[in-house]
Amino acid sequence: LTLDGGDAGTALFNHDIHLDSDGSILAFGDNQEITLTHEHNVGLILEGNGVTECPVLTLKNTNNDATGGTLKFLKDGGNVADDDVVGNITFVSEDDGDSAHTYASIVGSIADMTGGAEGGRIELKVAEHDGTVTTGLKLQDGNANGEIDVTVGAGASSVTTIAGTLTMG
Repeated sequence: LTLDGGDAGTALFNHDIHLDSDGSILAFGDNQEITLTHEHNVGLILEGNGVTECPVLTLKNTNNDATGGTLKFLKDGGNVADDDVVGNITFVSEDDGDSAHTYASIVGSIADMTGGAEGGRIELKVAEHDGTVTTGLKLQDGNANGEIDVTVGAGASSVTTIAGTLTMG
């Protein structure tokens, strides 16, 4: 461990850093406006404290090639099964009574885990009129190589609007 106590101090660690308390917080900035907090048995919370449009998580790639950054969800369990969820992105906010609700989500899952016939599924979900989060767009492995099945809408009363020209076949 090397510490520089100057105004622009630096700490250099040559090995692991362990924060051994639930609720540990790392604060960033002169006003500690960005924090990273450990939530016991859940994960990490990146929080923008009182700053408009914060926090922003940026994956930056400065390599001069055709590839970009990757946000990777890795499910590495011992008993993979069809319909296992691999990753979720959820959009949560309050209603007018200050109760938290999920308003939208993106769910990636395994449609078929059979070796040699692996197939995936991604669902775009939104809260319907009563707050139930329901799939509105589903892209899923078909039953043949090179085929993707798509489901649009939820129920016979759903309205599907297509702007422009629809080309079929």
